[in-house]
Amino acid sequence: MSSFEYYKSLGYSPVAPKHRIISNATVADTITLWTPLSANMRIVLTNLAIASPVNGTIAFYFGGDNDGQKIAEFKAGTTVMIFPVISSWESTAKNAPLLVRVNTGATDAWSITAEGFEVD
Repeated sequence: MSSFEYYKSLGYSPVAPKHRIISNATVADTITLWTPLSANMRIVLTNLAIASPVNGTIAFYFGGDNDGQKIAEFKAGTTVMIFPVISSWESTAKNAPLLVRVNTGATDAWSITAEGFEVD
């Protein structure tokens, strides 16, 4: 059973996919990709797609800053699509957003789509 089907079987509804384009204007800034819509909920990421036309790295974090909470980092080559195989990335902290940081960019350099659930 996939993690998507597992969380559906528990009665959770998938959240609409979160899509973000990250340009060179936001390089070295921490960008919020997804904040739980309801109070006291946690994010469960069940699918992720990353596209980039530039060399660089992209990192994902849960929480309010990016010290010690990194959940993954990917190095992308020029013109690449990354589809990480994840069972699920489940935040252990309630109300913690999913954050993204890139180290390089160009106009509309990074395209990210995240899908999953918000659970209690």
